Amino acid sequence: MKKLLLVSAVGLALSGCGGGSGGGNNDNNGGSVTPPAKVNTVTGSIDAVNTAKNSITVNGREFVVGKAMFNNEQVSNFVVSSSLKDMTVQVDTSAVKQTATVTLEPTMTGEITAIDHVKNTFTINGLELHFAGLSSEIGLNDWVMVSSLPVAPTAENGNQSYKVLSVIKFDMDGVRVDEIEGQVSSINANDNTFKIGAITISYSNIDNLTNGLWVEVEGTFDESSKKFIATEVEIDGYDNQIGENEVEGIVTWVSKDKSAFELNSRGTFTVSPITQFEDGSKQNLKLGGEVEVVYSNKSGQLVALEVEFENTGDDNDDLWEQNEFECSGLVVNYSEHPVGVSASFDIEDLSPNENHGVDCRNITINKSNAVFEDNLSFNNLNNEKVEVEGITINGQKVALEVEAWEADD
Repeated sequence: MKKLLLVSAVGLALSGCGGGSGGGNNDNNGGSVTPPAKVNTVTGSIDAVNTAKNSITVNGREFVVGKAMFNNEQVSNFVVSSSLKDMTVQVDTSAVKQTATVTLEPTMTGEITAIDHVKNTFTINGLELHFAGLSSEIGLNDWVMVSSLPVAPTAENGNQSYKVLSVIKFDMDGVRVDEIEGQVSSINANDNTFKIGAITISYSNIDNLTNGLWVEVEGTFDESSKKFIATEVEIDGYDNQIGENEVEGIVTWVSKDKSAFELNSRGTFTVSPITQFEDGSKQNLKLGGEVEVVYSNKSGQLVALEVEFENTGDDNDDLWEQNEFECSGLVVNYSEHPVGVSASFDIEDLSPNENHGVDCRNITINKSNAVFEDNLSFNNLNNEKVEVEGITINGQKVALEVEAWEADD
């Protein structure tokens, strides 16, 4: 995953519990797809653990663990144990032939400041979470890793919340690192803050962030101010891997014509004529669906090569869809900031009431998480006639697909 640094070893404990969360074709008919013989990385939750073989299974693929990494450090005395099940990891298979390097990829880490085993709730970094599989061995003040996936956004959860997959207690060798991942929204340059869901982040280098970016934040939660004080922020995406890679997750946005979709709120993939589907078709791409995607980065666009459906969605379509938007017209006031990374723009109607009263001003687009069609690109949008689809995050529009105006008509 791409991690762009913006700012100026761990020993796993045995306490933890994982919980459940679940020849192809390129259009309508399900079928069997033979997986590629080699992908460079596999990202997803651990399906199974084999302690005798020192192996884990991720996205249906078994790997013998050579070493484990966390926060760019090798985990000392790492032991493959049953407590790892359902934890999110990235497996690097490119460096060695017999064993793999496993990077622990929790959504957040920190100290539990409140816990209720009756309600199965706990609080970490100022955020209360629910987990039905919360272990009785985990208690107040324990340091934990939490793995999760996005769930349908609501006004109550700050347009972002988490489906917890696992909570694992661990011990730190050296300085503990509190972390939280999520989508940037509600940037306030006056007091140097932004939000991840309902959590307010205080950060001195706010100018390098834009709405819609998925970031990993290190710092400390301050109980007095109820803010997470960030010391480091990294942009985290799927756009900097070499060759073919695989990732598992939740579909968090789908274009109207099914030509593109977003996964885990952090990467937007193009569906092309070569995309193969297993256990479904392009028409099964649905908000809230769980999929595994094999992809490659082709000229800055993430192209889905294979999509395997684990399930085809949940019952919360309305909650997802209420945060979508469409605008069409002429791009004006296009301004890049930071240059080459993100931009903001307005869209002017080309015909009376073209956008039916939708406010199409101040739209954000992030180069690393958008699909451009019809020879459009991040660098040539100004004064172009376009159709834009995207999502709103805390009321702020973020474009995920741009195509030529009336391109399909």
